[in-house]
Amino acid sequence: MDNEIYLKNRESLYNAKFIQKKVHQVLTQLCDKVVRGSLHAHGQLKVSEKGTVHGVVECTGDLSDVDCKNCINNCINVAITELLDYSSKMEGGRAIYGSCYIIYELCHFYKYALV
Repeated sequence: MDNEIYLKNRESLYNAKFIQKKVHQVLTQLCDKVVRGSLHAHGQLKVSEKGTVHGVVECTGDLSDVDCKNCINNCINVAITELLDYSSKMEGGRAIYGSCYIIYELCHFYKYALV
């Protein structure tokens, strides 16, 4: 991928391997939701009594549903793998591409409207 940016949270994880497996799980689920319908998906996965992984996957508004799905399909494995490699042992990370982004944090970082 040519136009990617990776950012990571500076806070270190205590149980990094376990948490990274959960991060991969939640990001994959969110990417699947985006591929099946919307341009945006957010969610969370409880990883311990004290911790929850929060994630967001989104395509930019200028993409059609088909282009968003293609973008996510093309970058999902690369983005998640590279993001987790780059931000391993960190409490959060972001993969930002020209037309989509993937974010995870162990703190709640987004707001959503209750419908």
